Amino acid sequence: MCEVKKGEITRVAFTNEQLHKYFPNSYTPAMMKREILALLKLWKKESWES
Repeated sequence: MCEVKKGEITRVAFTNEQLHKYFPNSYTPAMMKREILALLKLWKKESWES
């Protein structure tokens, strides 16, 4: 069995500068996160489950 150890977990990170190119200035980091996750969920549903 392949077990992922706590120290081996990887992350994806974006800077605010990278993200603000795609969102209105009024969006907070929490709003951007919520929108990104919603878009990824939609993309997965349309691309992987068809």
